[in-house]
Amino acid sequence: DYIDLHVHTFLSDGSHSPSAKVFEAWLQGMKMIGLTDHNSFEQFEETVRAGEILGIKTIPGIELNIVFPEFHLTDINADILIYFPINSKEWEELRCNPKLIAIMEKLKLRQKWNLMKQLEIIKRFNEKYAARGLEITAEDVKYRMGGHPNFGMIGGILYQKYGEDRLRSNLKGV
Repeated sequence: DYIDLHVHTFLSDGSHSPSAKVFEAWLQGMKMIGLTDHNSFEQFEETVRAGEILGIKTIPGIELNIVFPEFHLTDINADILIYFPINSKEWEELRCNPKLIAIMEKLKLRQKWNLMKQLEIIKRFNEKYAARGLEITAEDVKYRMGGHPNFGMIGGILYQKYGEDRLRSNLKGV
């Protein structure tokens, strides 16, 4: 018997839906799973419902990305995990809470920033490697880069698109 309380879905920097992650945990015999996407409550309803259907305890949560501008440390950030051990009825009540709604609105700004970051990563990659025959298009990233993009996702997209041999030959000497 084991649990995992720090799992991401494709709504963040994971690769599967909330239901798929809960199902995967159920298949592995887990008793509990915590889905904690970055800066998003989007997975809550699906997470809780999938757990209720499969009979596995789910704890939806959020991984907040925090920066410290008051200390002039905008380049340093931290992640804080917050859990909401609730059922679907409790989630229905909680998501109508004005304070939570205000937090969700602020998180949309962070998600917008992450989207801009994603576009910048793609732009820089294409500027640097288009001459080597490698390019990332909007279609390549559709449904593959969640709300918290990172360079590992770029690597996965490139590997799926070009394969190992072509990547090795095109990036030789880089």
